[in-house]
Amino acid sequence: MRYHWAPSRVVGQMLRDWKPEPARLESEYEKPLHRFLKANPPFVKVTRQSGSARVECDLATGSDVMIELKIGFRSTQKLQRLIGQIDLFRREFKKPVVILLLGETEEDLLHDLHRSLQKYEDAEIVTKEFEAPVPTEEWVDLPPENRTS
Repeated sequence: MRYHWAPSRVVGQMLRDWKPEPARLESEYEKPLHRFLKANPPFVKVTRQSGSARVECDLATGSDVMIELKIGFRSTQKLQRLIGQIDLFRREFKKPVVILLLGETEEDLLHDLHRSLQKYEDAEIVTKEFEAPVPTEEWVDLPPENRTS
């Protein structure tokens, strides 16, 4: 399938094909994913932290698809925050959004996310579970200087 005919489907498939190394932080996934997307398809610009000062997504391919990464999707707080982000993305940019959930994902929260995003025909969820431990929400929410491995 060609990118310009169905960019969000192509990006979703690329995310499913990506084989990341387990990491502890979202930024540690974002950098290698950025490199992977830049190489495939090479004719599309891939931008990190794309958007405006008020509303930014983790990655964007061209001006076509926004990508939001989340690791350790295991709390209602993360679900509510993500739904709010997607609502803002859709209002501000009106572009397809692909959500990439990395690491352990709570099945009930994933179901609630799917149900909440039904109103957006161009929102897609891709999950990648790992056996390696993913940090707890408490660790991720700490300032970097207070994190210990």
